[in-house]
Amino acid sequence: MIEPKRTSLARLPTPLVRLNRLSNELKKEVWVKRDDLTEHGCSGNKIRKLEYLLAEAVASGATHVITAGAVQSNHCRATAIAAASLGLECELILRGSEPTSLEGNLLLSKLAGAHCHYVTKETWGQLPDVFELIESMLEQRGAKPYSIPIGGSNPLGVWGYARMIDELKNDMESVGIKRSQIFTAVGSGGTYAGILAGLTAYGATASHQAIGVLVSDTVAYFQDKIQSDLILWADQFECNASFQEPILDDRFIGEGYGKAGPVIYELIRKTAKQEGLFLDPVYSAKAFQGMLTRIKEGAVSEDHVIFVHTGGLFGMMAHAQGLSAALEAQT
Repeated sequence: MIEPKRTSLARLPTPLVRLNRLSNELKKEVWVKRDDLTEHGCSGNKIRKLEYLLAEAVASGATHVITAGAVQSNHCRATAIAAASLGLECELILRGSEPTSLEGNLLLSKLAGAHCHYVTKETWGQLPDVFELIESMLEQRGAKPYSIPIGGSNPLGVWGYARMIDELKNDMESVGIKRSQIFTAVGSGGTYAGILAGLTAYGATASHQAIGVLVSDTVAYFQDKIQSDLILWADQFECNASFQEPILDDRFIGEGYGKAGPVIYELIRKTAKQEGLFLDPVYSAKAFQGMLTRIKEGAVSEDHVIFVHTGGLFGMMAHAQGLSAALEAQT
């Protein structure tokens, strides 16, 4: 197995923390891998992937990075800030219209100097063409662009969470966890694919099982996407081993990607009060709901459950109204 070069951006290792009151309530050992603490401005899961992707960008002599996502994309915010820290310009392709006011992830991206290109839903369907257009525009100016896919989810980005598994194995050994089921959100597939790759690469498939909770798209789409990424990853980095079959749950997407309702807002409020842990409405709260539901259904056989917190705190600001309603409902 050949690990590619990475540039150190995250503050690692992140802590593995037991949720004491929730563990007592559920009669399960519930632990959280706090990847919401990977860095300040770049906090969340995306920075682990960017350590590999931006290392390649710098090595290639890139002057600009291009990536894409929703207006409140955690990935776009993390890319903009990480690029600024490395002296790179950042171009963001954002799905939707330009908002009348700046908040959350978009505000931070702009503060970090990102140039934003807003595209309609129809144009989003031709996203490769938009990347190509911006690449061409930059090249005409004498710049050298490096493009990063949505969520940093490609075979190189898979390394971010493959390597996290090695870190998590050490965490679990230090607290005596020998077997577990690992839950995470699935939004573009790269984090979950990385976890599956890491379980194989670091010899943990027999004792740890990974479950992905979808926040967008369909099980069929992600089955194909994740399997494809893993095959390419294994071929590119010479890892000759089989992977766990993806276990994906699509029951918690709700009204769609980026949309949350009263159940999610109440879960965020309750978890913040009960454990001092902040979940975000787009990714982690939906994945956390999936984990809790599967535990209550009896679908979690292991005594220890690991929740990989992928961050997203800044995106909560765009959901202030719904979160305020959850607070008011308690008064």
